[in-house]
Parts: sequence; C-alpha cells; structure tokens
Amino acid sequence: MKVRFWMLGALGILVAGCSSEASSGPAGSGGSTSSGIEPVCAPGQQVACACPGTPSEGAQLCKDDGSGFESCQGCAEGSGGAATGSGGSGGTGGASQGSGGQGSGAGGSGGSATVECAVPEDCLGDDGECQARTCIDGMCGMSYDGLGWACSQGVCDGLGACIECLDASQCATGVCDQGYCVDQGCTDNVKNGQETATDCGGPDCAPC
Repeated sequence: MKVRFWMLGALGILVAGCSSEASSGPAGSGGSTSSGIEPVCAPGQQVACACPGTPSEGAQLCKDDGSGFESCQGCAEGSGGAATGSGGSGGTGGASQGSGGQGSGAGGSGGSATVECAVPEDCLGDDGECQARTCIDGMCGMSYDGLGWACSQGVCDGLGACIECLDASQCATGVCDQGYCVDQGCTDNVKNGQETATDCGGPDCAPC
C-alpha cells in the first residue's frame, strides 16, 4: 500500500515538472516577439550601401536586435579620396598655364615685327646735302637741315632741298623765282631794269 502511494507521488512530481517546462517554453518564445517586430536581418550582418551624393559605396551593419540596419558607414572617407583625386587633376591645370606662358612669348615675337629699322640705312629715301634718314626707336624718319643753311648750290630750303636763293638779294640779277636766280625780264613779277612798273613800260616791255 505504501509502495503504491509512493509511485503515485513520484508520478505527480514528474507530471508537474513537465507542465512547468511546457509553460516556460512558450513564455521564452513570447519574449522575443512581445514587441511585435519581426527580425529583418541577422545581427552583425553587413551589406553594401550607396553614399549620398557620390558614386562611392559604404557598408551597413545589422543592429544587435535584428530590427534593421545601422546608417551607411565609410562614406566620408570615400568622398575624401575622391576629392584628393580631383586635386591631382589640378596638376593638369598647371600644365595648361605653362602652355599659356609659351603663347605669351610668341606674342612678344609678333610685336618685334613692327620694328621698321635697326639703322638709318634700313629706311627708304635718299640722304642729301640738306636731309638725312634717321632710325629712332625702330621707326624711320627724315632729318632736315635748317632754312638758309649753306649747301653746294646756295642754301637749304628747310624741306631737304638745296636751292640757289631764298630772296632776290642772293641773286646777281636781283630776281629769285621759286628758289632759283633768273634773268631780268618782263615776266619775272619784279619791277627791274628799265621797266616803269612791274613787268611793263620801258623800251623792253609792253606799255603799262
């Protein structure tokens, strides 16, 4: 009789233990879903992600509770690298500046083409008793002797020509016509000889 009660008591303890395990199992499962959020990723899982505003890629890690991914990481460092690459292109810009300098040099040579002469003999024209070619600062010119300066035929007219006279006093005939001494006559525009008036009267000219 005592043996039967002992067996019934042991059976009761065994049943109670099984009931406790069965109830604890669902309770444990219910803890992971009590918030109503189903896991979307495995904790620690890593996936690639696009960095905003750049063609670079970063990485995202799954949160510890599996509810989603952390923000995209590694974008700032990738963008910096791209900026450094652009800086390298700046070197190419420097090469362009060098080419511009060569262009300026060629322009300077073009300016030198406007120089007309190095010495007076490079200029057109002729030197004479009353004039001479000049070359000043690469430009051709002409220098004239002063009016009345002596020359082989008489005097300089101030315009580069050597003439006989500037006025009648320099001529033996007393007549200076356009820089040259001429004989007295009835058409020299001067009252001379036996004329009674300019170019008229007297024995040689028409009556006035």
